[in-house]
Amino acid sequence: MISLQNVDAVIRTSLMFFAYLFSITLAGTVQSLVTRWMGDDTADKAGFSEFNPFIHIGIFDLIFFILTEFMIGTPIPIEIRSIRSSWRPLRIFLAFGSRCLVYLSLAVSSLLAMALLCKFGVPVSDMESIVNSIAQLRAHSSSQTYVLSIFFMLMSFVNIVLAAFSAIRDSVYCFVLYKFEKDASFIEYANPIMVFGVLLLLIFFGQSIINLFAHLVDFITTSITAVCGIKV
Repeated sequence: MISLQNVDAVIRTSLMFFAYLFSITLAGTVQSLVTRWMGDDTADKAGFSEFNPFIHIGIFDLIFFILTEFMIGTPIPIEIRSIRSSWRPLRIFLAFGSRCLVYLSLAVSSLLAMALLCKFGVPVSDMESIVNSIAQLRAHSSSQTYVLSIFFMLMSFVNIVLAAFSAIRDSVYCFVLYKFEKDASFIEYANPIMVFGVLLLLIFFGQSIINLFAHLVDFITTSITAVCGIKV
């Protein structure tokens, strides 16, 4: 027999899957385009500039989502030696940091949309209060409003987590590629650093970065609503 809890679980999982699918595909596409503008067309030639989920999300991500309800997406290839100009450090930062910036932008826009839709201002860092507030909508709002509020909540949460992971992963990848450019023999250390470096940073600093980004998203969203005179 299908219960209300089972229906809610299916809706939540489906919305979370779409949130990951859309966010990762958009962020990867934007990063590929930005990298091309910075002077490296490696990712563009590999098809990452296309808004195609099958390029940005692999079978490993789908399996991982089934097991953990989490996906990370395929990192785009970047040839750091192709990025040349007097503003090279800034160009490299934009090439590697654009994915994280897209995730943060999506988190802010989703939290803002949720605040406007639900008419309550709860910081995304206080996820329990958000869940309780949305649960109260079931009896007082339409089913469309209820589902949309869940989706925007999940979009905010998903993109904050993805932004934190992207900040760590892309920082490590940038460091490895920079060291390899300076010394080709560094390639023998590349794979261990990319795997274990990212893993260790996630273990020791992952939660702190997530909390930092959550407060940043809260601050930006609150500032936007205050400047625009929006009451939530």
